[in-house]
Amino acid sequence: MDSIYKSKTYRSFVAGQLEKRGRGARTWLTKTIGVQASYLWSVLSGKQDFTPEQLLLCAEAFQLNSFETEILLLMLNRDRAASIKVKDFYQKQLDRLFNSKSEIQKHIRSASEVMADNLIEFCSDWLYLAVTIAIQNKKLRTPKDLSERFNVDLKRMNEVLRVIEKTGLIFHNGNEYIPTQNRFHIGKNHAAIKLHHQNWRQKALESIDRKQNEDELHYTSVMSIDAATFKQIRNLLLRSIERLEPGIKTAKDEEMAVLVIDLFHF
Repeated sequence: MDSIYKSKTYRSFVAGQLEKRGRGARTWLTKTIGVQASYLWSVLSGKQDFTPEQLLLCAEAFQLNSFETEILLLMLNRDRAASIKVKDFYQKQLDRLFNSKSEIQKHIRSASEVMADNLIEFCSDWLYLAVTIAIQNKKLRTPKDLSERFNVDLKRMNEVLRVIEKTGLIFHNGNEYIPTQNRFHIGKNHAAIKLHHQNWRQKALESIDRKQNEDELHYTSVMSIDAATFKQIRNLLLRSIERLEPGIKTAKDEEMAVLVIDLFHF
């Protein structure tokens, strides 16, 4: 998250993140970290400070990695310090982390470039992403276990794993494949996005054909509405997706699921 490196204080970072999220962001954050709106206002205006525990909850809410979280907490310690000597102590630690920024960003860029080079192939078959997600579960990290889970022969599974490893999303460790921290995003104008949508909508149709679990959900509604209502539905869906993200991020890796949402004109 580049903005953590550009922020001078933890307050400016939090304020910037809230501004990006727009209307309702402050209410969302107060509920997430368990504080009153007046307290959040007091912190952002410089009259009070977050506690380390509260700022750690902010870091989790903003989905910071461990390196970024360390920077944020050091900013807090520096800003709360009563003496110049202590402030300088924490600033030196921050300087050390900032000086390593270029190496970290270089690594992130190279991982993104590798993923970009292989994105079309990765999205050409639903199995590549499915196996990538499955490996999050520690019980599904060997070619044999994955082969049995997806009902494909071992030779095919090894080929799939080689393609995924080439993207940098997993790495080989003995007889197991381990997920990395690398992530990817498919832009709406990227050639792979259509393949990605097609893969999982096809799987949704297949799930309707087979005997469904009672907790599965398929819903279709064809409507005659006005432009304002269309926009209202769209915004409601986007807010719902945003609210789901923290729970998905912290959920145990026990089973795989797909959420497919479409809202369009015809």
